[in-house]
Amino acid sequence: MRHIAREVVNFVVGDDVLIAVGVLVLLVVAALVVRLGSDAWWLLPIGVPGVLWVSLLRARREARGSRRLSS
Repeated sequence: MRHIAREVVNFVVGDDVLIAVGVLVLLVVAALVVRLGSDAWWLLPIGVPGVLWVSLLRARREARGSRRLSS
């Protein structure tokens, strides 16, 4: 049972926890907006690319830092 749970977490989270948490936060915010009676269809198409952009910027910054350390 633990093995299955670990594999599910590995599948959902993947390589970057930031993306998984960001998308989860977007889903929660969208659910709250719908619960308040507004449309939230626009939130995920705008938010997911934003989360990916932040993740790419972070990876780029880390790659630059590792190049400086190895030189």
